[in-house]
Amino acid sequence: MAFTVCGSVLTGYTPEPGETCVTVPEGVCEIADGVFLGCSMTRILLPGGLRRIGMRAFYDCTMLTELRVPDSVTELGEGCFGRCTALVSLRLPELLHAVPDLMCFGCGSLRHVEIPEGVTSVGCCAFRSCRSLEGIRLPDSVTELDFDVFSGCTRLRELRFPPLVTDIPIGCCLNCTSLEEVRLPDKAERIYKEAFCGCSALRTVDFPDDLYTIGLRAFRDCPMLREVTLPSGTLTTHSTFDAGVRVWQDHGRCRSMT
Repeated sequence: MAFTVCGSVLTGYTPEPGETCVTVPEGVCEIADGVFLGCSMTRILLPGGLRRIGMRAFYDCTMLTELRVPDSVTELGEGCFGRCTALVSLRLPELLHAVPDLMCFGCGSLRHVEIPEGVTSVGCCAFRSCRSLEGIRLPDSVTELDFDVFSGCTRLRELRFPPLVTDIPIGCCLNCTSLEEVRLPDKAERIYKEAFCGCSALRTVDFPDDLYTIGLRAFRDCPMLREVTLPSGTLTTHSTFDAGVRVWQDHGRCRSMT
């Protein structure tokens, strides 16, 4: 394989016929946008001094089964591992502070992700349509989640939100059809529209005392969720829950959604 390196930035490569494994040379500190996009490698070895991986650097590498990101990396670009449909596990580097948008979008075989303490934000659609992901631990340092972050994770069974998260974003767990239990943080104030819509196995949600509002269709199409208890003063709409759900609120008064 022939590499194109400008200074310490890998900007391109030319694969050899039949090659399935490649080692990025030492001295490369950055992999530019889209360098390995659509490649047929099964294994890519990254150098220890790497600091940045660009946008869609490994996007659509559908044969890639192994990729170890060195702890020297501090920045990941949007969609960097998106549609790596054979990738089973991913350990993110210790110095990372932000999970980018679309990072693992469409990684249908991904079962295990390790996110380090110190990450403060997880971008939109970061794990969307990771259909094999059964569980994920979000570190306590996370304070912000963007929209659709886990939507379409159809095997995700349980999700614990970090304690400092105040907003559950739009479509957060949309169509997570195996999700049975949700543990919301004590500081949660807002659940946005369709956050848990289509979670057909969802049975239990514990709502925190300071919850202010729950948006449109946030818990629609959740047929196993038959009764909920909300804090006094929490605002909902007529379409927040399915028709017939018993909603307890205001110190014991009950109303049914129609």
